Amino acid sequence: MNNPGRTTLCIKHQSWSLPLILLSGLLLSACDSVPNEPTVTGGVGNGSTAALYTGNACNAVATETDAIEDICNFQTEFWAKMLDASNCENCHNTNTGSQAPYFLDTADVNTAYGQMISNNLVNRDAPASSALINKINEGHNCGTASACNALATNATAYISNWVIGGVPGGGPDEEPNVITLTPPTIKEVGSSKNFPASAPSDFSGVHTLLTNNCANCHRDSASVPQTPFFADADIDVAYDAIVTSQKISLDIPRDSRLVLRMDEGHNCWDLSSTLQQAITEGRKNCAVLMEQAIVAFADTISTTAVDDAWKISKALTLLDGTVASGGARDDSSTIALYEFKAGSGATIQDTSGVGVPLDLKLFGNEGTDYRWVGGWGIEFLTSSAKAQATTQDSRKLLTQILGSNAYSIEAWVVPANVSQGDDSPARIINYSGGANERNFTLGQVEYRYAFMNRSSAEPSPNGNTLLTNDMDEDLQATQHHVVVTFSLSEGRKVYVNGVDVSTVGNDEGLTDPLLPAGNLASWDPTYAFSMGNEADFSEPWEGRLRLVAIHNRAMTPEQVQQNFEAGVGQKFFLMFSVSGLMDDPNCFRVPEGGSNPVDQCFVYFETSQFDDYSYLFTQPTFVSLKLHPQ
Repeated sequence: MNNPGRTTLCIKHQSWSLPLILLSGLLLSACDSVPNEPTVTGGVGNGSTAALYTGNACNAVATETDAIEDICNFQTEFWAKMLDASNCENCHNTNTGSQAPYFLDTADVNTAYGQMISNNLVNRDAPASSALINKINEGHNCGTASACNALATNATAYISNWVIGGVPGGGPDEEPNVITLTPPTIKEVGSSKNFPASAPSDFSGVHTLLTNNCANCHRDSASVPQTPFFADADIDVAYDAIVTSQKISLDIPRDSRLVLRMDEGHNCWDLSSTLQQAITEGRKNCAVLMEQAIVAFADTISTTAVDDAWKISKALTLLDGTVASGGARDDSSTIALYEFKAGSGATIQDTSGVGVPLDLKLFGNEGTDYRWVGGWGIEFLTSSAKAQATTQDSRKLLTQILGSNAYSIEAWVVPANVSQGDDSPARIINYSGGANERNFTLGQVEYRYAFMNRSSAEPSPNGNTLLTNDMDEDLQATQHHVVVTFSLSEGRKVYVNGVDVSTVGNDEGLTDPLLPAGNLASWDPTYAFSMGNEADFSEPWEGRLRLVAIHNRAMTPEQVQQNFEAGVGQKFFLMFSVSGLMDDPNCFRVPEGGSNPVDQCFVYFETSQFDDYSYLFTQPTFVSLKLHPQ
């Protein structure tokens, strides 16, 4: 798994840490009589059945945070999975048998936990030596020798995962992800082209193409105005919009966003390929004409050298950096994870590593209805777009969640606007069978987030809708970290950028008005998991998703805050050499057998591509590699 609980940053010649944002005997005898098939079917062992738990919440008998967490870990990692992997609940269960200890009690998971602990059935330090595992290895009611061996292996893994706090994140004892900083290739800063302060006459060629072909949208007076207003009749207004939105690359005109959009077919005014360049390169005339106009404009601009009076570091490109993979996310309860790293294609992969991958198929045309975005992400552009899994694969969510009766939906979202969803929530993340039936939905209602959930307290197939406060306008057309959680004890909560904004106002700790929350036994296994639209295309959502995770537990406020601070997207450590600016011998090292000194003093940043037009630099830190040998 590539989801460590913490990350260690190791400098070459030095190891150091940087926060990135981290038994007694068993008395089990055979039942006098074994009931027929238990009333509660299995949990999540093979993904085919689900433990429909309807008892008390896993924190019903505990008040301390650590104890509550341990009971909930027991429920999701051991209890629910053992129901699927064995028939032990036929006896050791107050609902279906009468043989103590009741370590698989289906009436109350707290009873099962208490029996497991009080009867010393688990060895936390050596799970394979647990009294429960020893009894299975003795062949106690598990069938053939091979069946008993398989059950003992599975049960040992379940106990191990319970003890460490979950499968994907590896728990607190997971070895840290190691990132090594090594000196980059030293590059001198060169000259570059810069936009003139005001619109030069040579910009008129580009301006003419824009006003002739893009003015129906990209001007303030358009019937449906779309920013930036680079097609305004006033050349100075249009030029300012081009510069501030970075739609033109003076150094590589072909990479200009204006050209790329034409290549994508966005409102192309000439789809023919009659120009020689268009024929040769397999492009459309509109894209070639835009590129030629930008080339003509860029050719009139001379390169500018950096002011000699400035103190400058050496140069880097983004891909010269060290990949800062892993991050500091808590994925200890993650059962489906979408990082949108593919960059192209019609499949969004589930990279959680839990069970059968819940991959999604993209519907619509790439570049028109949806598109992949830089720095990892997917953008839904039209009502014809959505990403959806098969109903069979979507059962993974049901089988993983029903055993705990708790879940969380976590996402980094960038809504395209604050006007969608006025009549019915636009569907951001969805597990449903159509516009009027669902298990859960995270949606948008203009400036509000909507959390729709189906439970026994609201048995309608469409579920109950919880909205964030209208006046707070928690949803904006910018990047947010959004988490919605459900549990038996607290019902629903909504977090935006780490803050609990559940129902009314931005006060933390508010409760779901629909309490008791009910259980999830009415969830439908025939529904499909989707993003960006309803299963029947009836409720589209426009915007970007940069990470989506589904958890089979209600994340704690601390976990929510940790994942918010961990950030999102492709990240690099960019090491800008300042060795030449430092009058310090520790800023250079002469390698053995070599004569050319190697730079050792750097200012490094954690850097990511924020959107299509900008980068985010954070946490500047000075380091000398020579001063910290291993």
